[in-house]
Amino acid sequence: MRPIAASQSSLRFPLNEVLGTPGQVRLLRVLATEAAESIAPQEAAARTGMTESGARKALRRLERTGIVENVGDGRAHRYVMRREAGLAERIARLFELEQKGSDALVQALRRVLRGLSTPPKTAWVNHFLEGWADCLEIGVFLDQGSEKGFLRELGPRLGGLEADFGVSLELRFFSQAELADIDWSKAVPLVGTPVADGPALNHRSAQFANALVSLLEEDLSLLKRAREHVDWELKHRDPGNGHDLWEWRKVLDTYPLPRLLNFLESDSPLAARLRQSSPFPAVLSQEELDRLGAFHRQPN
Repeated sequence: MRPIAASQSSLRFPLNEVLGTPGQVRLLRVLATEAAESIAPQEAAARTGMTESGARKALRRLERTGIVENVGDGRAHRYVMRREAGLAERIARLFELEQKGSDALVQALRRVLRGLSTPPKTAWVNHFLEGWADCLEIGVFLDQGSEKGFLRELGPRLGGLEADFGVSLELRFFSQAELADIDWSKAVPLVGTPVADGPALNHRSAQFANALVSLLEEDLSLLKRAREHVDWELKHRDPGNGHDLWEWRKVLDTYPLPRLLNFLESDSPLAARLRQSSPFPAVLSQEELDRLGAFHRQPN
């Protein structure tokens, strides 16, 4: 990349400074859409995949622009996005639109797969490729011998999604034995339940529920995403279905936070039953899945 020949005024073009590096963009995304409260540099590094020293430097650069504020005490630096800053709300809106665009593709894939005459047992997005990519691989596990009929019905619908979203969608079929080799922490579930390779990834287990509560205690934005997912599912459910979804909506909308957290960890018949259709696994990011695994591995 050739160096820029002429500099520009930071007063007239402040976005040059605010969005100056990929690290700053990653940090702003976390501060704008994920962090309910202030975050420390080490936490920011973990959420963005940066080194701690790189996160500290980028946060200091953002602080100088006035869009990020250090609200820590003494050496305990903690940062928040200054919502009163002129560009802050508009930048936050950009990240929200970015997330909605990605979510829209995933939701469209779910809608198409669930609308098939014979949906797959399990389907997932293998992982989102790093860097610039316009191709997405969809993993599928079917009943034996049903690939031809599945492709005949699904092919035209995938073509429509490719045109709508400007992306290439590739199908890859997996056998039962091959499922054990999948890194589910990097997969986005579409239909069915991912096959767990350990208790930390078993979305129906009490261990997963305990780790989920630990994650929610750090970041309540996950509750909003779970509510939105339940609302979407209710709008697109088959007629006559959705009893568990309505129960989840009641739990998420009416339970005070302490009661909700206790409910998620409870072994009551209602909690155990609703755990089978939990909305949380569908809205977890890869970073959040990694953190769930870390919570589960911590000693009691």
